[in-house]
Amino acid sequence: MKKFIESVHKTVVTPDPETHLLRRAAMTPARVDPDRLEVPAQLPAAIAEAHAATLADAAFSFKNAAGNIAVTQPPPATDGSDEFNFFSDQGD
Repeated sequence: MKKFIESVHKTVVTPDPETHLLRRAAMTPARVDPDRLEVPAQLPAAIAEAHAATLADAAFSFKNAAGNIAVTQPPPATDGSDEFNFFSDQGD
């Protein structure tokens, strides 16, 4: 039985993997996309507004933004309430 299998393997020619893949690719039919039903649709207004806001946020640059920040100091306390007392019973 072994000799029979060996003789068959010697007489039957098998293609190398590249040839096998080329033959297989030649036999593969081209893909045809099926016809699909298409319905035109419009996005809801809220989604369109959110998208526009996202584009505006993406276009913002801190490099071009004005850096005018007004810093105001609180008026000084005249009743002594701004002093820290470690042993105070008032919780401050």
